[in-house]
Amino acid sequence: MTRSGQSALLTAEVEAGAETLRLVWAAVYPPSFQEPSGVTLNLNVPIVRLEPDPTTPGRFAFNYVDGFTEEGDYRIVFYAQDRLGISAPPRRHGAANEQLYLPVIAR
Repeated sequence: MTRSGQSALLTAEVEAGAETLRLVWAAVYPPSFQEPSGVTLNLNVPIVRLEPDPTTPGRFAFNYVDGFTEEGDYRIVFYAQDRLGISAPPRRHGAANEQLYLPVIAR
């Protein structure tokens, strides 16, 4: 991620498995995010779709313009899914080898 003010270029390097990648996306958790008290699939955070970089195989990007409006550290969790609907374990930006299994969110 390359951040400049309230905007950033979100990028993910994704290694394809046996099947073609269909979708890469990210959830952006602002500093004020509070985990819901009940069970829900809607965490009410921005979700963005990353598009393939035509110059770099396996690289996906999204220009997140004016999205960082709060002061503090954001958590960004990246996801990938192949054409069969099989999802890779989510990865949090800045956490090199950490695997996250949501709805649990690393603090």
